[in-house]
Amino acid sequence: MQLASSGINAPIPPASWRSGFSFDIPLQFNGSTAIYLAPAGQTTKVAITSDWPHPGFTGAFLPETRDITDGGFTAEWVIPYLARGLPKFLETTILPLQSTMMGVKFVEPVDFYQTISRSLKYAIGFFSLTFMAVFMLEMGSSWQFHWIQYGLVGLALVVFYVMLLALAEHIGYTRAYLAAACAATALNAAYVGSSLKSWMAGAVMLTVLASIYAVLYALMREQDYALLIGSIIAFVALAITMFATQRIDWSGQRQKAADPRSAAA
Repeated sequence: MQLASSGINAPIPPASWRSGFSFDIPLQFNGSTAIYLAPAGQTTKVAITSDWPHPGFTGAFLPETRDITDGGFTAEWVIPYLARGLPKFLETTILPLQSTMMGVKFVEPVDFYQTISRSLKYAIGFFSLTFMAVFMLEMGSSWQFHWIQYGLVGLALVVFYVMLLALAEHIGYTRAYLAAACAATALNAAYVGSSLKSWMAGAVMLTVLASIYAVLYALMREQDYALLIGSIIAFVALAITMFATQRIDWSGQRQKAADPRSAAA
């Protein structure tokens, strides 16, 4: 096989490739996200040992044996030349094994981009819980909350995600989440309390939003049971809202019945 001059090359004497040979090249990779290998040998045997605990095996061939622990992983591949679909000898100027590569990706299980993307999937439930809390506070107050004010509260929740992404690129996810959550919570709590003319409403809103953000953070750090926990929380919140608003006169019939002018008519 004749390859281009790029990469690592070494001449092989005829006596060596006729009788078989082995070689060892120590390489150090910095900042690599994956390693791919081409099964160019008649029988290709590959063994990889790494201290990365989250491998993602990919390619045309999966390892025959693998062991994954918290301290890293080991994996071994054995590929006979019949599995490659190529003749034993081939003269070409390009590597003909692009479609039969094998390798491993060094997966980052929870980086802040993935975490923010996951948190957006809970945005509808997160917004709904916030609006439910505002609505229940409005029902218990003598002041009304206009639909434009609901929209402003929603915009503050949207800005939370923008701040989270912008700050996470500079100060890390945890501190960015804390800063963005505190800002959005304080803003909405102060706005709801001042709009309803009640410091109690503001304190309740502060508690509700702080709890929601704390639960959302816990869900983002949980990988195995995030969906289950999120669905249970949504069900419990909906059940509380349903029974807490059970005494509200939605149609206004009770008010009409209690009005003496309507009774006289």
